[in-house]
Amino acid sequence: MKGRRNKRLRARQASGLVIKPPRLLRPQSLFLPAE
Repeated sequence: MKGRRNKRLRARQASGLVIKPPRLLRPQSLFLPAE
């Protein structure tokens, strides 16, 4: 179960890293729809 959750979180984090700037690299920014 943890593996599946980690994969989903990693995918979302990867997208967040590419879309959001380093300053918005916070857990909240990754989960909340930022600009």
